[in-house]
Amino acid sequence: MLMAAFIVIDGTWFALYAVLCALWHECWHIIVLRIMGAGSCAVSFRQYGISLKTGVLSYSREAAAALAGPAASLAAAVVFAAVSRYAAFTETTVFLTFSNFALFAVNILPVYPLDGGRALHCLLCLKLNIAAAVRVTRIISVIFLLPLAVFSVIILIRTGYNLSLMIICIYLAILLIGVKDI
Repeated sequence: MLMAAFIVIDGTWFALYAVLCALWHECWHIIVLRIMGAGSCAVSFRQYGISLKTGVLSYSREAAAALAGPAASLAAAVVFAAVSRYAAFTETTVFLTFSNFALFAVNILPVYPLDGGRALHCLLCLKLNIAAAVRVTRIISVIFLLPLAVFSVIILIRTGYNLSLMIICIYLAILLIGVKDI
Protein backbone atom coordinates (compact mmCIF):
# COMPACT_ATOMS: atom_id res chain seq x y z
CA MET A 1 0.00 0.00 0.00
CA LEU A 2 2.94 2.27 0.72
CA MET A 3 4.32 1.76 -2.79
CA ALA A 4 0.89 2.47 -4.28
CA ALA A 5 0.83 5.76 -2.35
CA PHE A 6 4.30 6.65 -3.68
CA ILE A 7 3.18 5.93 -7.23
CA VAL A 8 0.14 8.19 -6.82
CA ILE A 9 2.04 10.99 -5.04
CA ASP A 10 5.13 10.83 -7.26
CA GLY A 11 4.77 13.09 -10.28
CA THR A 12 7.25 10.97 -12.27
CA TRP A 13 7.24 7.35 -13.32
CA PHE A 14 10.18 6.44 -11.08
CA ALA A 15 8.16 4.87 -8.24
CA LEU A 16 6.45 2.63 -10.78
CA TYR A 17 9.85 1.73 -12.28
CA ALA A 18 11.10 0.77 -8.81
CA VAL A 19 8.06 -1.48 -8.30
CA LEU A 20 8.65 -3.10 -11.69
CA CYS A 21 12.29 -3.77 -10.76
CA ALA A 22 11.12 -5.46 -7.55
CA LEU A 23 8.54 -7.51 -9.47
CA TRP A 24 11.25 -8.63 -11.93
CA HIS A 25 13.36 -9.73 -8.96
CA GLU A 26 10.52 -11.64 -7.28
CA CYS A 27 9.28 -13.25 -10.49
CA TRP A 28 12.66 -14.92 -10.95
CA HIS A 29 12.38 -16.52 -7.53
CA ILE A 30 9.06 -18.01 -8.64
CA ILE A 31 10.39 -19.07 -12.05
CA VAL A 32 13.36 -20.90 -10.52
CA LEU A 33 11.15 -22.45 -7.83
CA ARG A 34 8.94 -23.82 -10.62
CA ILE A 35 11.98 -25.11 -12.53
CA MET A 36 13.26 -26.77 -9.34
CA GLY A 37 9.94 -28.56 -8.89
CA ALA A 38 8.70 -26.72 -5.81
CA GLY A 39 5.09 -27.21 -6.78
CA SER A 40 2.61 -24.40 -6.39
CA CYS A 41 3.79 -21.11 -4.98
CA ALA A 42 1.60 -19.08 -2.67
CA VAL A 43 2.59 -15.41 -2.56
CA SER A 44 1.58 -13.41 0.48
CA PHE A 45 2.16 -9.73 1.11
CA ARG A 46 2.94 -8.88 4.71
CA GLN A 47 3.71 -5.63 6.49
CA TYR A 48 7.43 -6.50 6.39
CA GLY A 49 7.70 -7.85 2.85
CA ILE A 50 6.68 -10.54 0.40
CA SER A 51 6.64 -14.20 1.39
CA LEU A 52 6.63 -17.25 -0.88
CA LYS A 53 5.30 -20.55 0.42
CA THR A 54 6.29 -23.61 -1.61
CA GLY A 55 6.70 -27.32 -1.41
CA VAL A 56 9.77 -28.86 0.19
CA LEU A 57 13.06 -28.45 -1.70
CA SER A 58 16.57 -29.69 -1.09
CA TYR A 59 18.90 -27.15 0.48
CA SER A 60 20.87 -26.69 -2.74
CA ARG A 61 17.71 -26.06 -4.78
CA GLU A 62 16.38 -23.66 -2.17
CA ALA A 63 19.71 -21.76 -2.26
CA ALA A 64 19.49 -21.56 -6.05
CA ALA A 65 15.94 -20.20 -5.83
CA ALA A 66 17.03 -17.64 -3.22
CA LEU A 67 19.88 -16.43 -5.44
CA ALA A 68 17.69 -16.23 -8.56
CA GLY A 69 16.23 -12.84 -7.60
CA PRO A 70 19.58 -11.12 -7.03
CA ALA A 71 20.96 -12.72 -10.21
CA ALA A 72 18.01 -11.38 -12.21
CA SER A 73 18.46 -7.92 -10.68
CA LEU A 74 22.17 -7.92 -11.53
CA ALA A 75 21.45 -9.08 -15.09
CA ALA A 76 18.86 -6.31 -15.51
CA ALA A 77 21.34 -3.75 -14.13
CA VAL A 78 23.94 -4.87 -16.67
CA VAL A 79 21.42 -4.70 -19.54
CA PHE A 80 20.22 -1.22 -18.56
CA ALA A 81 23.81 -0.05 -18.07
CA ALA A 82 24.61 -1.22 -21.59
CA VAL A 83 21.50 0.51 -22.94
CA SER A 84 22.52 3.70 -21.10
CA ARG A 85 26.06 3.48 -22.43
CA TYR A 86 25.45 2.48 -26.04
CA ALA A 87 21.87 3.34 -26.99
CA ALA A 88 19.83 5.70 -24.83
CA PHE A 89 21.42 7.60 -21.97
CA THR A 90 18.30 8.87 -20.22
CA GLU A 91 17.19 9.43 -16.64
CA THR A 92 15.01 6.34 -16.97
CA THR A 93 17.77 3.96 -18.11
CA VAL A 94 20.13 5.30 -15.44
CA PHE A 95 17.42 4.94 -12.77
CA LEU A 96 16.65 1.38 -13.91
CA THR A 97 20.37 0.55 -13.83
CA PHE A 98 20.82 1.83 -10.29
CA SER A 99 17.50 0.45 -9.00
CA ASN A 100 18.29 -3.04 -10.20
CA PHE A 101 21.85 -2.82 -8.91
CA ALA A 102 20.58 -1.61 -5.52
CA LEU A 103 18.14 -4.54 -5.35
CA PHE A 104 21.02 -6.88 -6.12
CA ALA A 105 23.42 -5.26 -3.63
CA VAL A 106 20.96 -5.29 -0.73
CA ASN A 107 19.50 -8.74 -1.36
CA ILE A 108 22.84 -10.50 -1.86
CA LEU A 109 24.01 -9.52 1.64
CA PRO A 110 24.42 -12.61 3.84
CA VAL A 111 21.91 -11.23 6.33
CA TYR A 112 18.91 -13.38 7.14
CA PRO A 113 16.11 -13.06 5.92
CA LEU A 114 17.50 -11.48 2.74
CA ASP A 115 18.14 -13.74 -0.23
CA GLY A 116 21.87 -13.93 0.48
CA GLY A 117 21.18 -14.89 4.10
CA ARG A 118 18.70 -17.55 3.02
CA ALA A 119 21.16 -19.00 0.52
CA LEU A 120 23.92 -18.93 3.15
CA HIS A 121 21.69 -20.76 5.62
CA CYS A 122 20.82 -23.44 3.06
CA LEU A 123 24.47 -23.97 2.16
CA LEU A 124 25.40 -24.17 5.85
CA CYS A 125 22.68 -26.79 6.37
CA LEU A 126 24.46 -28.95 3.78
CA LYS A 127 27.60 -29.00 5.97
CA LEU A 128 26.32 -28.53 9.55
CA ASN A 129 23.42 -29.73 11.62
CA ILE A 130 20.43 -27.39 11.56
CA ALA A 131 21.01 -25.89 15.03
CA ALA A 132 24.62 -25.04 14.19
CA ALA A 133 23.59 -23.64 10.80
CA VAL A 134 21.03 -21.38 12.50
CA ARG A 135 23.66 -20.09 14.98
CA VAL A 136 26.24 -19.45 12.25
CA THR A 137 23.62 -17.75 10.04
CA ARG A 138 22.65 -15.41 12.89
CA ILE A 139 26.30 -14.64 13.72
CA ILE A 140 27.19 -13.86 10.09
CA SER A 141 24.03 -11.75 9.76
CA VAL A 142 25.04 -9.65 12.77
CA ILE A 143 28.64 -9.39 11.56
CA PHE A 144 27.43 -7.87 8.29
CA LEU A 145 24.58 -5.83 9.75
CA LEU A 146 26.54 -3.97 12.45
CA PRO A 147 29.09 -2.26 10.15
CA LEU A 148 26.29 -1.51 7.70
CA ALA A 149 24.36 0.20 10.50
CA VAL A 150 27.45 2.24 11.46
CA PHE A 151 27.92 3.20 7.81
CA SER A 152 24.25 4.27 7.63
CA VAL A 153 24.81 6.63 10.59
CA ILE A 154 27.89 8.09 8.86
CA ILE A 155 25.85 8.65 5.68
CA LEU A 156 23.09 10.33 7.70
CA ILE A 157 25.57 12.63 9.44
CA ARG A 158 27.34 13.54 6.20
CA THR A 159 24.21 14.15 4.11
CA GLY A 160 21.94 15.39 6.87
CA TYR A 161 18.91 13.72 5.34
CA ASN A 162 19.61 10.32 3.75
CA LEU A 163 17.84 7.78 5.96
CA SER A 164 17.38 4.99 3.42
CA LEU A 165 20.25 2.73 4.49
CA MET A 166 19.46 3.28 8.17
CA ILE A 167 15.83 2.31 7.59
CA ILE A 168 16.98 -0.86 5.81
CA CYS A 169 19.30 -1.70 8.73
CA ILE A 170 16.58 -1.14 11.32
CA TYR A 171 14.17 -3.23 9.25
CA LEU A 172 16.69 -6.08 8.96
CA ALA A 173 17.52 -5.94 12.68
CA ILE A 174 13.84 -6.17 13.57
CA LEU A 175 13.38 -9.13 11.24
CA LEU A 176 16.52 -10.86 12.48
CA ILE A 177 15.47 -10.46 16.11
CA GLY A 178 11.88 -11.45 15.35
CA VAL A 179 12.68 -14.62 13.41
CA LYS A 180 12.32 -17.54 15.78
CA ASP A 181 12.99 -20.36 13.35
CA ILE A 182 15.21 -19.86 10.37
